[in-house]
Amino acid sequence: MKRGVGEQVGHTTIVVVLFFASILTIYPFWHVLMYSLSDSAKAMEGGIFLWPKGFGLGQYKILLGARNAFVSLRNSLLRVCIGVPFNLIMTSSLAYALSRRDLVGRNAMNTMIFLTMLFSGGLIPSFLLMRTLGLYDNPLIYILPGAISAYNMFVMKTYFLSLPEELEESALIEGAGPLRILLHIVLPVSIPVIAAIGMFSGVSHWNSWFDGMIYVNNQEYMLFQVFLRSMMLDSSYQALAGSGGLLDVGALTEESVKMAAITLSLVPVVIAYPFVHKYYIKGLMIGSIKG
Repeated sequence: MKRGVGEQVGHTTIVVVLFFASILTIYPFWHVLMYSLSDSAKAMEGGIFLWPKGFGLGQYKILLGARNAFVSLRNSLLRVCIGVPFNLIMTSSLAYALSRRDLVGRNAMNTMIFLTMLFSGGLIPSFLLMRTLGLYDNPLIYILPGAISAYNMFVMKTYFLSLPEELEESALIEGAGPLRILLHIVLPVSIPVIAAIGMFSGVSHWNSWFDGMIYVNNQEYMLFQVFLRSMMLDSSYQALAGSGGLLDVGALTEESVKMAAITLSLVPVVIAYPFVHKYYIKGLMIGSIKG
């Protein structure tokens, strides 16, 4: 069926608007990348960066050649690789128990968890609590406090409530227990929402620097975001480089180092997104379309 003139004009208008909106969204990230790859002196000239002005990797040499660069990178990657699966396991188990099981005090527990989302914790009480629990200057501080996310739990709980009861009833008739039902029936049909929550949790774990700044003093446990922040705030790149003057930092600027730091912080997220993109979109669409 041929489209009418008005429909074609409307379709073209939408495409054009979305195209320019995409450009406005993507360009800031492209600008940061091109700036970080440019020669520092030429980058200071400013303007629009469609491609690198000159080419220089001195800022990356400074960042990756500094003390604790790869140690902090390892710590952040371990935090994501361990923290996200642990968070998904704990969150999905709690969400299933509070949504599909008839437990004593279930409503009271739901209310208490919901209240934790309304009030932010104080810094001093949190610090004292972590120290009392032995988590101060302990790498477990990166895993245990974030084991359960109230927001993630409520999102998953809402999805579990939308599943038909017939799924569990048929499994119960065949003699399956709660754990088997969760592992073999509920979770397999919940992959889209799990992927969406996992993506958000992964980005949160990777970008978080607060725990590393407040609760950790040992540089062996430093996070990559804390390391990048210290490099961006400290103009003494030579002192931080730890290379005995082997790196030529004279021509580098504070802006070029900051752009390189921002680029490095985005790399893992950009690499991971294509692998979960399909499930991530499905997870976002859950609940918006019926049937």
